Amino acid sequence: MSEQNPKIIVTPNGPYAVLQTSRSATTRTRRVTGNILVERSDGQAVEIRNRMTLCRCGQSKNKPFCDGTHRAMSIQE
Repeated sequence: MSEQNPKIIVTPNGPYAVLQTSRSATTRTRRVTGNILVERSDGQAVEIRNRMTLCRCGQSKNKPFCDGTHRAMSIQE
């Protein structure tokens, strides 16, 4: 049996990295399993991915996903 653990990582001066990992109860190992669902505020599914980066600067042209626009900005933690 495995345990599902979604994880959000704040990258330094960059986007939020989102991973869905699975931890095996028998081997105590972790692996990226995917199937992360992103929904709009109206409940409609945007898409399902294995891993993703979410915009943190607010300037992405592909919201809610990061498109790298933050690199041209001065985001400081």
